[in-house]
Amino acid sequence: MVNLVTVLNISSEEEGVIALYFPDLLVEIYSCDEEKPHVDFTYYVSVNEFHRIKREIEQFFGVDL
Repeated sequence: MVNLVTVLNISSEEEGVIALYFPDLLVEIYSCDEEKPHVDFTYYVSVNEFHRIKREIEQFFGVDL
């Protein structure tokens, strides 16, 4: 489990992608219409799930993605 306090940066520069940068790890979350398995720390989620995750990150960290 990763401690969210150690998040170095959060990026949403690309439409439909959220990148969470940790000291030794990059977690990417992609909005995707089709079901794909996650690979390492790259996750493909439905559009609705993506927007839910985005809202929760914005609320938790007080940022606007």
